[in-house]
Amino acid sequence: MDAWQRLADVPAAPRRADIFLLSGVGAWAAIEAVFLQGPGTTEERLLFAFCCTAPLLWRRRWPTAVLVVVSVVLVARAWEAGVPEEGATPLPALLITAFTCAFRAPPVHAVVGLPIPLIAISTAAELNYYIGDPTLADYAVITFIFATTWSAGWLLRRRVEAERRALAATNELARLTVRDAVTAERERIARELHDVVAHSLSIVTMQAGAAQSLLRVDIDKADHHLEAVRRTSRQALVEMRRLLDVLHQTPRDGDPVPDLGQISELIEQHRLTGLPVTLHEDEPRPALAAGLGLAAYRIVQESLTNVRKHGGDVPTSVDIRYANDRVVIEVVNDLPETPLAAEGSGRGLPGMKERARLHHGSLVAGPREGRYHVRAELPLEASPA
Repeated sequence: MDAWQRLADVPAAPRRADIFLLSGVGAWAAIEAVFLQGPGTTEERLLFAFCCTAPLLWRRRWPTAVLVVVSVVLVARAWEAGVPEEGATPLPALLITAFTCAFRAPPVHAVVGLPIPLIAISTAAELNYYIGDPTLADYAVITFIFATTWSAGWLLRRRVEAERRALAATNELARLTVRDAVTAERERIARELHDVVAHSLSIVTMQAGAAQSLLRVDIDKADHHLEAVRRTSRQALVEMRRLLDVLHQTPRDGDPVPDLGQISELIEQHRLTGLPVTLHEDEPRPALAAGLGLAAYRIVQESLTNVRKHGGDVPTSVDIRYANDRVVIEVVNDLPETPLAAEGSGRGLPGMKERARLHHGSLVAGPREGRYHVRAELPLEASPA
């Protein structure tokens, strides 16, 4: 839709302001018709006043047509008048319609409409409708008045159109921002899905391998490892189903998103698989935002997975502290005498660093003093609850 069409989008019925404007202009014309001298009887003069002002009710919907109607009424009145008119009717109505035409009419109609009232008044003056002989100065003054009125309407029109374009651009930017945010969120969820599947499959692979090696040696220990495979697989399926629900935008009630409240269960799961891991966490645990709690949980989870992949069952400690408005996570493990040649996606450590960065934190990892250290610092974000 063109800009002028949006500008001309007006209600079917006249607005209250139009009625007040019509009342004022009509009262002006009626007073002139009754108290000033001019052609015709009082009734004829009142009829002329009505014909000049009544069309203003439709000036918003048909601005150019109203301007033409009022101008034609003036010329017809001047043509049949036998004596000069003392009043100024319909000058106020012509000024209002000229302004409205410049403001609301299609651009071509607005430009064409500028000279129409000037022609009408000039014709009436040449027909001796108004008292006194018109001079060049009189024409210059009336031209200046109408040009100024028309220019005011045109400038207001340009300003409104510019504001609407700016609003449309703002709305489009907001739409794109929302779309980008949704895309980024889906990418984040995809990374979540990768982390969950990678962690669970690594546990399942190690447990299945351990069970296979123990089937003919110690059936009870093999059964223990197979039970760990079953629990881990079921947990992975639950989390995958929940994340896929989010991706398809069909969230449902289910298990809560993992956070530090489930950290003890995670540690116990690794202990059951043979990893000698200890946990120390400051008490009390503050109420953390869901995203922060999830990020902290995943950092610990990925760190322990990396320990199993590259170090095997080596002594490991997990330390979680809350101090100076920060969550400090340290996962430290002994280095094996012979590093394991475990295959991985290569995204574990970068993924942990990305999680920390998304929460305006930091993560460093590497060997130090004969042990492997992972240290993450995340600014505390309180839960909205």
